[in-house]
Amino acid sequence: MDSIGCACSTGETLRLHFKGKAFGIFDIIGPEATKLIVEIDGIQRDIITRFDRFCTSRRMSSILIDDFEDKEHYVTFEVISDPFDKRSILKWKESFDKNPQKFKANCWFVGKVLIEG
Repeated sequence: MDSIGCACSTGETLRLHFKGKAFGIFDIIGPEATKLIVEIDGIQRDIITRFDRFCTSRRMSSILIDDFEDKEHYVTFEVISDPFDKRSILKWKESFDKNPQKFKANCWFVGKVLIEG
């Protein structure tokens, strides 16, 4: 990825307006990963946790949302940087125990946006 956007404060948003039937986002997840509110066409659809059990190091990941009507859509991703229990999610808890500061930040690292339209 040539450049990465970084959002670490609650309320920071990525807004997309497109005509099509699907979209995706490549992002980087890892120890700092956070949660996102997803709103599609004015309706909150989900809260997505970008942190998973393997987030002891950074790696590329993706979000794919498809099966839309082929028309104009408005999509908003909003960062929730509130702390949550990352240790309980991790498969290898020793990594957290050795360096809890590594997991303290709650950020979203956005790379590429893909649109099928």
